Order: sequence, then C-alpha cells, then structure tokens
Amino acid sequence: NISGNHEDTNMSVVKKILMFYDNIEDHVPFVSYLKRPGQDVRYAIDDSKLKALGWEPKARFDDELKIIVEYYKNNFVW
Repeated sequence: NISGNHEDTNMSVVKKILMFYDNIEDHVPFVSYLKRPGQDVRYAIDDSKLKALGWEPKARFDDELKIIVEYYKNNFVW
C-alpha cells in the first residue's frame, strides 16, 4: 500500500473524476450514511516503512488521475 502523500475522501475523488468528464456530477446520486451504515468514507494507508527506506512519490495524485481519466475517455469501448 502506497499513499503518495495524498489523502482524499471517496466523494472528493469521485467529484474530481467527474470534473475531468466535463462535470457530470449530477449522474452520481448521493447516498446518505444513514441509509448505508458502515459505508467507507476514505481508505487510510500507512506507507511509513516504505518512506523509511527512502521512497518518495514521483507524481501527484491529481495529475495522474487526470491522465488516467483522459486515457479511458479516449480508449475505453463502451
């Protein structure tokens, strides 16, 4: 598990992905936590052991996310 010095909520990542898809946020319904108890809000990753060995991230999460979304926009066969 590698965090890359980045932490976001799940909803924040979804909103970023949708922003790269021309802001189609209205296509994802919001489900209240009361309707889905135990729903994950975020995933915590501890990469301190890897960093202790000298590892450093080479890319930023938001930049890589945009590249991934653009790839799927241009290559995914619906």
